[in-house]
Amino acid sequence: MLHQHIEIAWAPDHNNIVGNERADAPAQVATELIVGEYYKRYVPTEDRSCS
Repeated sequence: MLHQHIEIAWAPDHNNIVGNERADAPAQVATELIVGEYYKRYVPTEDRSCS
């Protein structure tokens, strides 16, 4: 399931590249959102402090 979300999040980057220096930014943000969502769902609150 997590893998599907990553593919969907990356898809727009190939069509919407503003410049080489910014090309990886949307993917980076999407990855952070995915990881954050994963933590909210699967990691108990007590274990989040290590992030």
